[in-house]
Amino acid sequence: MKALGWIARILLFFLILSFSLRNTQAVIVEMLPGYVLQAPLIIILLLTFVAGVTVTWLLMLPLLLRYRRLTRTGETQISSATDKTNN
Repeated sequence: MKALGWIARILLFFLILSFSLRNTQAVIVEMLPGYVLQAPLIIILLLTFVAGVTVTWLLMLPLLLRYRRLTRTGETQISSATDKTNN
């Protein structure tokens, strides 16, 4: 099963590599009035993907911190309850 996973990773890598080599033409993205970004298409797609991941992570951060805090307090309550029953 590990070999199948590595084969899938290598195949995905070569698909992305092929896509990036075929899309090297420059594209123009107008961000704000007066601000223009010109770069290869694969760079624009990569920047867009990274921006999306970053925004998603930042929006989920409060939920993740709250979940971590709740699990820590839950673990201490469970451990103190088992300590009382063992004594």
